[in-house]
Amino acid sequence: MSNSLSISPLKRRKLLLYLGYVVALLSLLSLFFLTQATEGSQKFERFYQPLLLTIIIGIVGLLTIVIVHLYNTFRNYRQALPGASLSLTILWRTLLLAFIPLFFISFFAFKFLRYEFQSSFDRGINDALNNALILSQQALDVRALQALRDSRTIAQLLANYDYLRLQSQLETVRREASAFELTVLDEKGFIQAFASADLSTIIPLIPEHSDFTRVENEGGIFVLESDSTRFQIRTLVTIDKPGAPNYYLQTVFHIPDTVSALAAQVNKTISERDRFNYLMPRVNRSFIFVLILVVLLAGLLLMLSSIGFANDMAQPIRELIGATKAVSQGNFSRSLLVRRHDDFGTLMQSFNRMTHSLKTATEEAEHHRNRVESERAYLATVINHMTAAVLTLDYQYRLQTYNERAENLLKADLEPAVYCDLVALDLSLEPYKNLVNQVMRRYVMPVTDESALAERHSEIEVEIDLNGNTKTLMASITPLPSTDALHGGYVLIFDEIGEYLQQQKQAAWEEVSRRLAHEIKNPLTPILLAADRLNYKLSGHLGEKEQRVLSRSIDVISKQVKSLKNMVDDFSDYAKPLTAKKTPLSLNALLKDVFDLYRGHYPGIHFHLDIQAKYDTINGNANVLRQVLHNLIKNAIEACESCSDDTPGEITVSSNNKNASILIYIKDNGIGLPSNNSNVFDPYVTTKEKGTGLGLAIVKKVIQEHHGKITLQHRTKDEIVADGTVAIIQLPLLK
Repeated sequence: MSNSLSISPLKRRKLLLYLGYVVALLSLLSLFFLTQATEGSQKFERFYQPLLLTIIIGIVGLLTIVIVHLYNTFRNYRQALPGASLSLTILWRTLLLAFIPLFFISFFAFKFLRYEFQSSFDRGINDALNNALILSQQALDVRALQALRDSRTIAQLLANYDYLRLQSQLETVRREASAFELTVLDEKGFIQAFASADLSTIIPLIPEHSDFTRVENEGGIFVLESDSTRFQIRTLVTIDKPGAPNYYLQTVFHIPDTVSALAAQVNKTISERDRFNYLMPRVNRSFIFVLILVVLLAGLLLMLSSIGFANDMAQPIRELIGATKAVSQGNFSRSLLVRRHDDFGTLMQSFNRMTHSLKTATEEAEHHRNRVESERAYLATVINHMTAAVLTLDYQYRLQTYNERAENLLKADLEPAVYCDLVALDLSLEPYKNLVNQVMRRYVMPVTDESALAERHSEIEVEIDLNGNTKTLMASITPLPSTDALHGGYVLIFDEIGEYLQQQKQAAWEEVSRRLAHEIKNPLTPILLAADRLNYKLSGHLGEKEQRVLSRSIDVISKQVKSLKNMVDDFSDYAKPLTAKKTPLSLNALLKDVFDLYRGHYPGIHFHLDIQAKYDTINGNANVLRQVLHNLIKNAIEACESCSDDTPGEITVSSNNKNASILIYIKDNGIGLPSNNSNVFDPYVTTKEKGTGLGLAIVKKVIQEHHGKITLQHRTKDEIVADGTVAIIQLPLLK
C-alpha cells in the first residue's frame, strides 16, 4: 500500500515547482490589489493589511520553495547524480542573465521614484504657488476694502432715510449698490431691515457681539467668506445719524465668478500641496515598500523559473545519462519516454532506435553465440566420448581443445597448455611437448604447394616417455579448413597401440580358450566314467592294500577331472560374450550387499565402507558385476592373508563421482602388485599356486562390456598405509 502511494523524487520536485508557480500567481494578484489600495481605491483600501499579509506569506513560501530546490540541486551535484552538473550550470547562468537586468531596472526604478517624489513640488513651484496665494489674497483684500468703502457709502445714504421707511427703501438701495445682501441691525443685534438677492434667505447671519465692539473701535470690519463654489465679502459698519439710536449695516458682496474660480483653484492647489507635503514621507515609504515587494516577487519568480528551466533542460540529459549507463552495463532493453517535440525529443527517439538496434544485434549475437556454444558443447561431448585422444592446434601449434582421453594417455593436466606456446610449457607437460614436436616435425613441414599438403601421409607411430615407461602411440593429423590452408590449424588424433594390440591379443586368447574348452571338455566325461567303471569292476577282487591304492588312484583321477572341468568352464566364460540382460542398477546398493557378506567373517582383516557417490545408477547386469566385486575383494583378502601376522589387514571399499561416471575403489594393504604388472589382466597370468590366471581377465572383460575401465595400481605415498594395491573401476552413469 505504501509503495503504491509513494511519489518519486522527480514528481515531488515537479509538484513543488507547480506549487511555487501557484503561490507566485496569488502573490502577484495580491500585489496588484495592494497597488490599487495604495493609490487610494476605496474598493481595496480596507483590504490593505490582509493583502499585505498575503504577499508576505507568498514571498516566504516562494523563498522556502526556492531554497528547497537549490538545496536539492546542490545535494545532487555533491552526490554526482546524472545531470546535476548541467542543471547547476544552467541554473546559475540563467540567474545571472536574469538578475543583471533586474538589478538595473530596480536601481533606476528606486532612483526615478525618489526623483519623482522630490520633483513633484520643487522650490520653484512652491514659490509660484505661494505668490499666487499672496496675489489672490491681495486681490481679495483690495476687493474687500472696496466693499468696505461701498458699505460706508451705503450707510451714509441710509442715514438720510427715515428709519420707519427703511425696509421699503432697502431693496432699492441694494440693487443700486449691486450688493447681494443688506441688513440693518440695532446695537443689540436685532434686525431692523433686511434685503437679499436670494429670496430663499429669510434670516441673515447675525454678527457676534464682539463684532459690534470692533466696529465701534475700528469704524468698520470685513470678513472674506467662501463656500464650495464662490467667495463673498461680508462687512459691518455703523450708520451715523445724529439724534437716532446706533444702527449698524451688514453687507454681503459677491466676488465675480472668474475671480472666485481662480482663487478657489489657488486655494485647492495650496491645500493639495500641503496635504502632499504632509503625506509624502508615508506615500514615499509605501511606494518603496511596494517596489521592494515587486522586486522580491520578480526575483523569486525568476529564480523559480530558472530552476524550472534548468530542470526542464537537464531532465532529458539526466534520463539519457542514466539510460547510457544502463546500456553500458548491458541493459539494451532500456528505452526513454519521449514527452517533447524539440531537439531533445529527437535525440531521445534516436537513442531509443539505437538501443532497439543494439538489443536486436545483441539478441542475434547471443543467438549465434548460443549456437556456437551449443555446437562447441556438442563437439566437446563428441570429443570427450571418443575412445581416441583428440587435440586441436592453431597454426602456431598452440593447444586449443582436448579431451579427457588425451590427459589420461599423456598422464598430464593439459589446461595450462591451452593457448600457450610450446617453449613456455613446464616439465610436467613434457610428454605433450614431445608428442606435438614429433608429429609437427614429421608431418607439418613448410610447403608452398597446397595439393602437396593435402596429399601428405598423415599417420605416424610415436614413442613418448611417461615417468620412465615408454608408451607407443599412433597419431593422425588433419589440417583444419581455412582461407589460408597453410595457417588454419590442425586436429591431432592419437591412441595407444598397446590397447589395440591388447584387443587383438584378447581376441586371440578368446579363440584359444574356445578351442581348449572344446578339446579338453570332450574326453573328460569318458575318463571319469572309465575310472568309475574300473573301480566298480575291481572292487572286491583285490587285496586290502591293492584296494587302497585303487581307491586313492580313482579319487585322484576324479579330482583332476573336476579341476580340468572347472578350468574348462573358466575358458568358456572368458571366451563367450556377455549375453545377460542389462537393467538400471544402483551400484551403491550392490556394493553394500557384497560388502556385508565379508564384514565380520575374517577376524584378522578390518573392512571399511565409504560411499560418497551421490549418483550411482548405471545400466548393467547385477549378477556379473557381483562376481566382479567378489573376485576383487577375494583377491584383496588373499593379498592381506599373505602378509605377516604382525600387520592387521585393511580393506576399504569406496565410491564417488567424476564427471558423468562413478568410480569404485577397492584398497588393501596386502603384498601389492608384482614389479612387472603390465600384463596382470592377460589370461593365464597369475601369482597364485593354483590359479588359472583367468579371474582378472574375466573381470576386465566384464567391465569393458559395461563400457567401463579398470586399473590396478600401487597405493600412492600419501596413503596412510604405503603398501598394498588399489583396484579402480570406472563405469558410466545412466543418462
